[in-house]
Amino acid sequence: MDYTLNLYSSNQECISKFLKSFYEKDKNILGWEISSHLSNKENKNPVYVYTKRTTNPVDFVVLLGALADNNNIKAWLSLDKDAFINITHNNIDLIIKYIYERFPY
Repeated sequence: MDYTLNLYSSNQECISKFLKSFYEKDKNILGWEISSHLSNKENKNPVYVYTKRTTNPVDFVVLLGALADNNNIKAWLSLDKDAFINITHNNIDLIIKYIYERFPY
């Protein structure tokens, strides 16, 4: 099964800069799908979504820890088919703990 992490923001440069800093690379980050969506009809600004899939959700833990310090990027995590968890400052520690308990490999 693939597990999915979606990062989103109305500022594409914000996500790109975060990922380049996290991976310590200046070039495009491999393995992330990038898409944009209009947020609603009144607001014409697009929302940029960066999607990463993996077979081991423990791969997301360090990234989620780094993301906890960034207020401009939002995240959704899928550990079960068709179910996404909104990652917030209030639940990120519990989610990381849950990932380690559920996937102890």
